[in-house]
Amino acid sequence: MYKALSIIYYLGMALLFIGIILLLTDSKGALIVYSIGAIPIVGIRLFNRIVAKPERHRINTILFVSSLFLIAAGVAKYYDERHWVVFILITAVLDFYVSFRKIK
Repeated sequence: MYKALSIIYYLGMALLFIGIILLLTDSKGALIVYSIGAIPIVGIRLFNRIVAKPERHRINTILFVSSLFLIAAGVAKYYDERHWVVFILITAVLDFYVSFRKIK
């Protein structure tokens, strides 16, 4: 089961990355690709937060909150707001922060 979740997660990341590049170039269908990539990321990060060991609960909560900013970026882009990139930046900063956290 966890291997399938990992594959889905990485496919979502790849679609999200492609979606961001397409959004930056104002390509048609970019928001759909972005959204299809963001949905499994949010779902799997929520799942990881729920089943996490107590010592990983805080890290998984931060990762889940950062994935919610991906949804906010998609909503902002849907309403044609220019600040959607700020939400992507917040997600990147939170993920970068978590990557340096040590688990006790």
